[in-house]
Amino acid sequence: MVYLGTSLLLVLLAFPISIVSTILQNSQAVPYLVSYVVPLMAMTATIYVFSRLAIILPSIAIDEPLAVRSAWRMSHHNGIRLMEIVILFFYVQRTAHILIPQKYPILAFAAIVFGNLLAIFGIIAVSLAYAELRKYHEKR
Repeated sequence: MVYLGTSLLLVLLAFPISIVSTILQNSQAVPYLVSYVVPLMAMTATIYVFSRLAIILPSIAIDEPLAVRSAWRMSHHNGIRLMEIVILFFYVQRTAHILIPQKYPILAFAAIVFGNLLAIFGIIAVSLAYAELRKYHEKR
């Protein structure tokens, strides 16, 4: 149950950014540059924070939950690497679903299978990153 709750909290991290981005992009009063640059910067910051905190999930799965502060400290100097993992696996997965038109059922099915495989590999990559970070910090 802790895993599910933590997962939901990490996902909810992006919710305020999504609301602000939608408001800015649909507002006529905001300059064009601001309506796209500010949400992009905010989403990048959110992905960075999510990426650093994502190592909490594998720690919960092995029954050794990390506190947010511990996860943040453990992922120090590795935030960009963890962000690359999240972007590579999870955002590419979502993009595969969006780019494939639904009028081609075989391609849509292939995109779903490909996307699910990427999600599985993403979970494995975050888990391996946690294992490596844990080993590194135990040596120190």
